[in-house]
Amino acid sequence: MKPRGLLLNHPLFSLHGASYFLGNLIRSFWRGEYVWHARPMNWPPADWFYLLSSIAMVTAFTVQLFLRWKNKTSLQRLIESQSFLLVLASVLFMAAISLPFDFQKCVNPSREHPFFVSGRIISGALLPFVLMYVAGMEFLLRPIRKWSLAAPVLAFLLLFITITEFQVRRAVFSSPYNFFALRTGSKSTSASFEWCVALEHSTTPPVRAAPLAAITTITQRGSETNPLKMVVMGRAATQRWMP
Repeated sequence: MKPRGLLLNHPLFSLHGASYFLGNLIRSFWRGEYVWHARPMNWPPADWFYLLSSIAMVTAFTVQLFLRWKNKTSLQRLIESQSFLLVLASVLFMAAISLPFDFQKCVNPSREHPFFVSGRIISGALLPFVLMYVAGMEFLLRPIRKWSLAAPVLAFLLLFITITEFQVRRAVFSSPYNFFALRTGSKSTSASFEWCVALEHSTTPPVRAAPLAAITTITQRGSETNPLKMVVMGRAATQRWMP
């Protein structure tokens, strides 16, 4: 924890820090924080779309909330004002918990980027945010409502998100360790699996580098039965022959 006198000494109170905080929070709130081979699974064009559209729709929602306040029913006022306050409070909460910590050797957050920007932490604000997003979209489309309906635009948005998610996750579907590969199995490493079984029950020490090579083969190619079991057995063999 930082001393109290250093709480306000934070890059969040600079233009660059605030833009970094809000930009990454919005992106992770939309797409999540999946990582593949130590790299975040994202597509920059989609990230920019999420960021810019969120700013536009939330701004439009806020404008219409105050401009049309007298024309709304009491129930509409309650729902829209609560949605606005919940989303705002969630963002302020993320900002507040970023201030008091000295992250030292932490990776994420870190001293270079001392911000909590994990959107999953405020996933409870998803429904209010969706309401604000759709209401803002409807407000922006009002001038061209005669030629364009909000429903087709929303449907196009949902289709774009779905296709983007498949595009970003395509590497996972081709992995031998996903659910479908584990169910169907692969014959590419059955020999390695049998080698690990023989090694585990062997009383003669093999070549010292062999267990590590087997584990590498197991990890890269998958298994006909259970890849996790193969790795565990290979690791046990390694510990046995390589003290």
